[in-house]
Amino acid sequence: MPKRLTFKFTIGAFKPETIPMSRLSEYMSDLARVLGEPSSVHFSGIESGSTVLRVHVDTEAIPKVTRRVEQANSGVVPEEIKKHLDALDQRLAEDNATGSLAAYTDDEASALVIAFPGCETPKPIDYGVIRERGTIDGVPYSIGGRDNTVHIQLLDGTKAYTGIDLSPGLAIEISDAKCLLRRAVRLHGEGRWQRNPESGKWDLKHFKVESFEILKDAPLTEMVAELRQAKGSGWADLEDPHQVLRDLREGEDSVH
Repeated sequence: MPKRLTFKFTIGAFKPETIPMSRLSEYMSDLARVLGEPSSVHFSGIESGSTVLRVHVDTEAIPKVTRRVEQANSGVVPEEIKKHLDALDQRLAEDNATGSLAAYTDDEASALVIAFPGCETPKPIDYGVIRERGTIDGVPYSIGGRDNTVHIQLLDGTKAYTGIDLSPGLAIEISDAKCLLRRAVRLHGEGRWQRNPESGKWDLKHFKVESFEILKDAPLTEMVAELRQAKGSGWADLEDPHQVLRDLREGEDSVH
């Protein structure tokens, strides 16, 4: 084990005399979180040229910090480390820069540890909104509307689908089949989808239902758990969601 370990983080933008202090502190904070061991990792200066942060690691913390950096540079990065790596890379991209982290040991030998592409990260292609025929599966948890178009919301696992329209006739058929909060349906129709640049998945913007088919019954306890986890469903705020579901299934209330 080396008795001395120093890291140098290079920010390919600014100079020591031009980088804003607030921005410098943001880089330092993210870098500290990447390295871990906050009581044993110390800022020891800024080098000239590009902005280069020099960090010294106490001898007793070298094994832990080294292992953490190895994890950060592995094929499968722990999520707790990855979020701080992503934060550093995002700051570099915002500053139109790239970056790198290099390690220096006893004999001043250096090794590139992590390269940050920053502004050179390939930008996702914006496909715009795509119109396509298809299907959506899920359990209806809301049906309502006051005009000639009725709106329905579906739950598929913990994913909630909104922005779905159907005719009053189809809404009545789904209700008469006792699907609300009980049975999964497959909706057929035409939708508008847009690719999420962060996740790479296609998000539903709008769907016009033309027909449907019934898939299965949904157990009450399973429905409660999934509704409470679904973002934007509002069910996590209910004091007694089980009773609400019972009332709705028995027709003692209505969902809008």
